[in-house]
Amino acid sequence: MNTKPIPKLHQKKLDLLGCYLKKLRINENMSQHEVGEQTNLHHNTIQRAESGANATLLTYIELVELYQVSLSDLMSILD
Repeated sequence: MNTKPIPKLHQKKLDLLGCYLKKLRINENMSQHEVGEQTNLHHNTIQRAESGANATLLTYIELVELYQVSLSDLMSILD
């Protein structure tokens, strides 16, 4: 499968989102496995989102609902 490279500016934004999600998880004192159990996301999906890999909107929605923040709060860190 041939995938397009992610532009550097977009990768920086994905990295910011990932760091923020990881911080939210740690603040809740949860492991990636525990988050996966509560969201029905595989722990690899959570790991990819936290590491700045491209994640789906559904993944972000599942995570912000668990952490009780809004999707707009998550995206506001990109401004």
